[in-house]
Amino acid sequence: MTPTAPPSPAFDIDALAALARLDLTAAERERFRAQLGDVLAYVAQLAEAPVGEGSAVGQGAGVRLRDDVVGPSLPRAAALANAADTLAGYFRVPPMRE
Repeated sequence: MTPTAPPSPAFDIDALAALARLDLTAAERERFRAQLGDVLAYVAQLAEAPVGEGSAVGQGAGVRLRDDVVGPSLPRAAALANAADTLAGYFRVPPMRE
């Protein structure tokens, strides 16, 4: 069950679908409109969370940083041992085209 959230900002689901190059049916439009509305309402709720000087986040609570320490690199043969494909000592990745 979804908690009651403040109303989300208005958005045009058809414009968003066009930007994403999606052809949506009427049922998909309604389902995605509801889902995106829930996401936007949750983001609006998160935006209201205190994160300034007086909050635990602003004081760095629980944040532990370590020094950057240079260490040895993984040998090339070990890095490439489980690669799906290699070429001349490098990972070979198939082209990403439509």
